[in-house]
Amino acid sequence: MKKNFTSGIIIGVITGVALFSGAALAVQSPIKLIVNGQNVQSDVPPQVINGRTMVPARPLAEALGAKVQWDSKNRAVIVTSQEINSESPTDLEPSTTTPKSDDKVISYLGSDIEPMNYQEGSSSNAYGYPKGNTIVSDWNFRYKMNLKDNTGKSYDKFVALYLSYGNQDEKWNSIDFPLNGEYNSFKTTLALTDDFKNIKEPIHFQILLDGKVAYSKTVKAGDFPEAINLNVKDVKKLTFKTSADAEQIYTDGYDIEIGLFDARLTKN
Repeated sequence: MKKNFTSGIIIGVITGVALFSGAALAVQSPIKLIVNGQNVQSDVPPQVINGRTMVPARPLAEALGAKVQWDSKNRAVIVTSQEINSESPTDLEPSTTTPKSDDKVISYLGSDIEPMNYQEGSSSNAYGYPKGNTIVSDWNFRYKMNLKDNTGKSYDKFVALYLSYGNQDEKWNSIDFPLNGEYNSFKTTLALTDDFKNIKEPIHFQILLDGKVAYSKTVKAGDFPEAINLNVKDVKKLTFKTSADAEQIYTDGYDIEIGLFDARLTKN
């Protein structure tokens, strides 16, 4: 009996450790929300509750091109797709706190709002964006009027940042855009460009709002394009910054390029 009791303790401890390890792995592996091949970021991540996967409505609906409104009077979440006339009759009164999409002014970075400053660790690095019928860049020959992301989707509005393989110790660049506190939200899709989708080492990317990091990601080959949605109310300056480790881009084949596709700002 004593031997069996001891064995039971050992088995119980092993089982407990296994369960604890499984729980730790679960904590380390958050649930991703991927819509049409894009990894969608949300303030509230998807969660498993009572055996069901719960997904926040707003980021999912907006990623599918729908409009989301909160009707406080009727305590209802109203989701309207682009195919449905938003002015069709409804028993619910429209929200007075969420403006209609038609009431928002959209400005694109580059084509509508040009950068006020660009810095780089080496003249071998580059930036580029389309404006009208031309490309604005310090390396004009690098860019055409359309740029593809790493899934092959083509965009005519983008801001691209490029790091050359040759700049061993000067492996960064940044670009600033003036917002002057005039906008409410910033949206874009972040991805490697098609020409550099098979990079050998990752690139570090940050978005800063008035000098403070609001978004940070290390992008590597095989990552899905990621939708970004930031609150920029009262923000005066928006900054994109890229960097890479020196040894990662020292030899040929280690140059890197990342794109901010459909980078746009909205205001009422």
